[in-house]
Amino acid sequence: MGEYSISDKVIGDIVDCIAKGQKGELKVLKVFTQNTKNGIRLTVFILVKYGVKIIEASKLFQESVASRVEQMTAFNIDCVDIEVRDLI
Repeated sequence: MGEYSISDKVIGDIVDCIAKGQKGELKVLKVFTQNTKNGIRLTVFILVKYGVKIIEASKLFQESVASRVEQMTAFNIDCVDIEVRDLI
């Protein structure tokens, strides 16, 4: 069927759009992508709004990123690591 590729910037933009849909609770600082034998591993550095339950918001964001990036790119998402860097 052929091959296609998607740049890391596009994946980062998708992740940023997903974060904007989280009611302003999160802001994406950086997205790293790494190809593995099972798919793509994403590492996302975020800022979380003060007063938000960090673990719940991060888990919801992690699940959203995994499912929506996989759906939009048709790539298997092996892992999504979320690292909270600071509060805003």
